[in-house]
Amino acid sequence: MNKNRSSLRTFLPFFLILLLVGIIYFPGLSGGFIFDDISNIVQNSRLQVDTLTLEGVRQAAFSGIASSIGRPLSQLSFWVNYYCNGLDPFYFKLTNLIIHILNGILLFCLTLQILFAYRRSRHNSSLSDQRVYWIAIIAVSVWLLHPLGITSVLFVVQRMNSLASLFVLAGLICYMAGRERLDRADNGFGLMLGGLGFGFLAVLSKENGALLPLFMLVIEATIYRFSLKRREDRIKLNIFFAIIVGLPALAFFVYVAVYPEWLLSGYQTRDFTLYQRLLTEARVLWLYISWIFLPNPIQLSLFHDDIIISHGMFTPYTTVLAVIGLLLIGASAFYLRNRIPLLLFSVAWFLAGHSLESSVIGLELVHEHRNYLPMYGPILAISYLILGPWPQKSIKLRAVTAVSIISLFVAVTALRVDEWRDVDRLRIIMAEHHPESPRATYEAGLVYANVILKSPELEKMYYEKARQYFLLSTSLSNAYINGLFAVILLDQTNGRPVDHNLLKKLELRLASMPLNGTVIEPFRGLVDWTEKRVVSLDEDEIVSLFEAALGNGSASHGTRAALFSTLSRYYLNSLGQLQDAVNFAIAAINENPREPIHHLSLADLAVKFDNYSLAIAELNKVKKLDTKGAFTLQIESMEDQIYKKNNKI
Repeated sequence: MNKNRSSLRTFLPFFLILLLVGIIYFPGLSGGFIFDDISNIVQNSRLQVDTLTLEGVRQAAFSGIASSIGRPLSQLSFWVNYYCNGLDPFYFKLTNLIIHILNGILLFCLTLQILFAYRRSRHNSSLSDQRVYWIAIIAVSVWLLHPLGITSVLFVVQRMNSLASLFVLAGLICYMAGRERLDRADNGFGLMLGGLGFGFLAVLSKENGALLPLFMLVIEATIYRFSLKRREDRIKLNIFFAIIVGLPALAFFVYVAVYPEWLLSGYQTRDFTLYQRLLTEARVLWLYISWIFLPNPIQLSLFHDDIIISHGMFTPYTTVLAVIGLLLIGASAFYLRNRIPLLLFSVAWFLAGHSLESSVIGLELVHEHRNYLPMYGPILAISYLILGPWPQKSIKLRAVTAVSIISLFVAVTALRVDEWRDVDRLRIIMAEHHPESPRATYEAGLVYANVILKSPELEKMYYEKARQYFLLSTSLSNAYINGLFAVILLDQTNGRPVDHNLLKKLELRLASMPLNGTVIEPFRGLVDWTEKRVVSLDEDEIVSLFEAALGNGSASHGTRAALFSTLSRYYLNSLGQLQDAVNFAIAAINENPREPIHHLSLADLAVKFDNYSLAIAELNKVKKLDTKGAFTLQIESMEDQIYKKNNKI
């Protein structure tokens, strides 16, 4: 009975923390969709399947547009939300919150495993069980309530990140359970391999789930140090890591050496080079560290495209300081590995967590959600520093310090959650805090433009504000074109003539800026508004914009194919020129022949032409290309349509 009461007293604070997490985040669940949520969920018709069939589930699972893999587990979870509650953002965000809390529970279990293993490896009897529990509670509480976790909860699409983290944590718990068995001279490799199975599920949620083996290596190298009783187990363990970490790393470097264009192609659509990215990321990592230990609500934002790019070691000068600082902290952690092993663990965990998204891959430079798992390393180290095996007489002071830190994070998180409860208010706040961000200022313009659309009588009050924000976003970056599209649409929807100077500027940017897939959405928006007869640009004006983009040498085959497909839709629905629509649909296929959606578009046009043999031929091509079954419902629907039009087929 006493033992049960002791356990209850020990774990009750953690359960209260979980309750506090729910209370803090609950107001933010009422906020709407924003930014990438729109394209990945709201406008993703292939995700919105209303029938509970195997074909429907498969289509939803492979409806992802965020990567080549498609992140099917994340997409499947979005579909479950849609099937149960439609496009109500509350339930999408509630699911994210549940995943976040589950991650906290798994991280608590993992922290206990790490600290008990650390105590045994250090033979530190002064680190009592109770002290271990309290360090774990403080560390996980800080992690759960840290404001850097907000975008993984309230930014719906970042469920991809938190879901991948859930499987990574489950895999690490299995690894450590198996590793403990090896320490007792039992067979633990089965559990360790089982942990890798969770890595597969993590990758199907988001690609950074592939970092699971690297996190395993961090734990092994800093906590266990490859120390085992049996020599044969040590040999097997070395082989284990050679296979799961060494071989993939070697394969990656060999592939990049043989096909460097694979890596460099990601920079064709960026306004920075590989070298500049690596230099900038050195500064970004220090920015992340500052946010982990002292989060500033004014600095934190969904968008950080206002960061200055490092063009050299001394431009800006903080670059060289950041590089030297990283080298020093890494060298210090390694030098003190015997005296302070958790310092090495903290640094290695943080760097391992950022090794994919903050290194050579040509991704965007800064995102807060990238710290979701990496920040755990520094948080555990500081929690151990505060509540570790120090003199008992200072325990009250250290307890007050821990509570103060948690209170600080609770305050900042609560403040930011309150901003997220209204996405329009959030957009305005982000623009105020980041006036140099093209995306933040553009999103603020959308707030006022949408107000005018809903309430035209407020045009005089908000038209100039919307236009100023859109123009500001275009002036902040020569590589940003959304604001120019938005000004044209804003002027047209409010009965104003087209500003031909802006139209020419847009055309020049489309022809010269680094062009990636993000350009497709504004073109689709332009075509949508033209179909609705809201935009009345001449055919020559619209086509000239398409031609400028299609003539841009940085545009990939996939981007060009999507542009041709959108142009085909323009000729079909706005101009009624079926033959031209077909020609552009064929051009899309020629650019990207392995993309099923373009063959489906041509098949649909063929049906309108009453060319059923061409339609069936294109549908057969889709069946061969669609190895995942992601287009089965669309194929069946079109086949039914053909049958009804020509029952001889």
